[in-house]
Amino acid sequence: MLISPPPLARWMALVGLFANFAIHVQAQWSLGVHGAGQYTLTTVEVVDPTGLAEVDVIDGIGHAEGLQLGYSFSDRWSVGLGVLHERRSHTFEASVDTSLDVLGLAIRGELFTSTRIARSYLQVPFAARWRPIDWLGVEGGVAASFLLASDAVSTGELDVALFGFGTEVPFTSSSTSTDGLRAVMVQAIGSLVFLVHPSVDITVGYLQGIGPLEEDDNAGSTTQRMLRLGVTYTLWRQASR
Repeated sequence: MLISPPPLARWMALVGLFANFAIHVQAQWSLGVHGAGQYTLTTVEVVDPTGLAEVDVIDGIGHAEGLQLGYSFSDRWSVGLGVLHERRSHTFEASVDTSLDVLGLAIRGELFTSTRIARSYLQVPFAARWRPIDWLGVEGGVAASFLLASDAVSTGELDVALFGFGTEVPFTSSSTSTDGLRAVMVQAIGSLVFLVHPSVDITVGYLQGIGPLEEDDNAGSTTQRMLRLGVTYTLWRQASR
């Protein structure tokens, strides 16, 4: 006949197991400074019921920098939370047929525009890291981006021709908006982390937008993916227990 231990004894055994686990797990905090260059791939969904516009998007180069706070559960598992300032850009090119037929007169026209859109974000990434071997880590997580400011510079020209005579009208315009801090995009993170030095990590990452879509003032809704190459330098690490 088996006699189960009293509840107090079971709780004491559970606490003992947890204490033994805590002793062997080298949990520690760390704080690092992070800088990254990134290539942004942008997809624009344009609403054009007329079908008169031809749109092309040129991907851009950006950067991100800030702080990362880490917590290690063991030599193999850790989590990290970052606060980054991020800059992204892309160029939106459009060609619109503006030809008209007025009282039987054919006025041929075409509008060309090239708009470079650059935006600043506050990005908050959270990721878990697994180190299968000492010099390599695999990360996965999510990142939320909050719009800080948006700058757009447009250049272009309007070509108009009538009775075989034509003219070109060039123009330039710019705009800046600061709509306040608002979440515009959530992204999934996947990264490889190369631990080249006890205080230096090199990250090769990919971020894929998973929602919501961002509304583009110069086009329609946009989604963005990013290839990121970054370096993290650990400023401070809690001593192992």
